[in-house]
Amino acid sequence: MSDSDDFGGMGPTTPAAPTRSKLSRSVKPSSRAEAGPSSKPAASGRKKGKPPPPPPPPPALEDSDVQEIDVDDTATRDDEESVITVDPSPPPATRARKPSSRAESSAPSGKAAKGKGKAKAAPATSTRKTTKNDDAMDIDEVQVVADPVVEDDMEGNAGPAGVARAINAAARSKPKATNGGGPSAKEVAQARKLQDRIRRLEAENEQLSKQLEEVHQIRETEPEALRRQQEAQYLAQIQAYEAANKELTAQVARNQPLMGPGRSSILHLITQEAADDQMRALMKEKDQWKSAAHEAEKKLRTKDQEIGELEQRQKEITFELKLEIDRNKELADKANRNPPPSVTRGQGTILGSNDPKHTEVIKFYEDLTNLLVVNIKANTGPRFKLDEWSLTCIYTPSITINPRSKSLNFVLRFCHDPPTNQEDVSSKEELIDTVHYVPVELDKETPEFVEKLGFLSGPFTFERDQLSVFLKTLRDNIDNMDAEEEEGSEGSDVSVELV
Repeated sequence: MSDSDDFGGMGPTTPAAPTRSKLSRSVKPSSRAEAGPSSKPAASGRKKGKPPPPPPPPPALEDSDVQEIDVDDTATRDDEESVITVDPSPPPATRARKPSSRAESSAPSGKAAKGKGKAKAAPATSTRKTTKNDDAMDIDEVQVVADPVVEDDMEGNAGPAGVARAINAAARSKPKATNGGGPSAKEVAQARKLQDRIRRLEAENEQLSKQLEEVHQIRETEPEALRRQQEAQYLAQIQAYEAANKELTAQVARNQPLMGPGRSSILHLITQEAADDQMRALMKEKDQWKSAAHEAEKKLRTKDQEIGELEQRQKEITFELKLEIDRNKELADKANRNPPPSVTRGQGTILGSNDPKHTEVIKFYEDLTNLLVVNIKANTGPRFKLDEWSLTCIYTPSITINPRSKSLNFVLRFCHDPPTNQEDVSSKEELIDTVHYVPVELDKETPEFVEKLGFLSGPFTFERDQLSVFLKTLRDNIDNMDAEEEEGSEGSDVSVELV
């Protein structure tokens, strides 16, 4: 049997398990598989039998010492030679033939090529072995150098596929261990070396991946980034221009009917926005004129009110003037101790009449109430144009009671006022007849006299049906003032007489 038959065909899968050969000369068989000639010598005492044909290569052998390595788990890198120490194993009794120095590589067709036979091993790659006797066993350390054939195959097959093929070729070319089917030292060394190489290749692959990522990250330069930003800006401007163009086109389409024949050339030039602006300006101007008109109307009302107040003031001054004249006349009459002014009043005046009966009636009321009406005037009221009468009155106590008593001048205005909590009235019946009391010429009196008047020194209002109460209150206050003055004068006379 040749050395190529020991390893079977060099197919792409794991090689078949080699067959063992019998040793002659009654020597114990060696535990290491040895390569020999193509024909085995006949054993003593046994018949020469035909060698069994090599079995076909299975997909995976259970007793195989080396498994095929996947192509994806390897990478391209040069292998390094290493020297390892192999565990000693019992040497054969006789020196066996050395394996062929050149292993057969697998052909593309999957057939195994024949070797060149025995070749002289190089000194650097030779393996030293020891002989074993039956009684004793000497074990020497053997240095195994990486097979150059495997290295040549690996160098010639770069890449993951080449590494896998080199590993499979090394597994097929090395001898099998005979110590119970375990892996040999060379297989262990080769596996370790391949594992180291795999780790280096993985580290290199990771480093190259990082470099590739960095290249992708710095692939876009600053000018390219600026160009991309400008492109996005230009696209946005183009979209804005297109939107404005679309809107203007729609406006032109809306204004198109105004451009027909016989129409003014100005109308189609006015857009909706311009018309809205003009409308807003006109509305603003309108509001301004309206506010100016309101202000002017307000000023007119104010002036009318001022005119009315001035007219009212003029009337009051005229009325006061007349009262002053009457007052002077009254004082003159009192000084001369003439009868009351009602007796000497001229005929044909407001209070007088040509009929003597009227004169007697007036005299009767004046003597009964001690109240003289020296002037009466009618005015038009603010509501429903009703007449409002103003009476200028003088209350003078009887001369027989106290010749030195003072009179009180006041004005009674008979008005038509609305209720207290109601400003607007719809009919005359809702109005209430009231009397406004206003004292006059108190500045000519002494402060003691004004203080004794009490509430009569200021204006107040009461209803017309309470005139009798007002007259009684007025009489009581004036009479009390006169009584106090008389008591004071009597006391002073007594004191003088005692002295």
